[in-house]
Amino acid sequence: MQNAAKAIGIRIQLKVESQDLYYGSGTFGKSDWLDLPLGITDYGHRGVPNVFLNAPLTSGGTWNAAHSGIRSTTG
Repeated sequence: MQNAAKAIGIRIQLKVESQDLYYGSGTFGKSDWLDLPLGITDYGHRGVPNVFLNAPLTSGGTWNAAHSGIRSTTG
């Protein structure tokens, strides 16, 4: 990720954490997972579009840590 971003002139500083630190208490204000502007999470046991796109990007997605309001295109 870091190298791909660097190739187009974007600098990403990595902060690698244990799961305990990353998820914290799992509440806003006490969790890097929910509070960081960009996070990479090890979810999704299958590399299929509905897991990697709908879960984090749709407003009702189960892993919508960014709190985005993108509506699902499937319904």
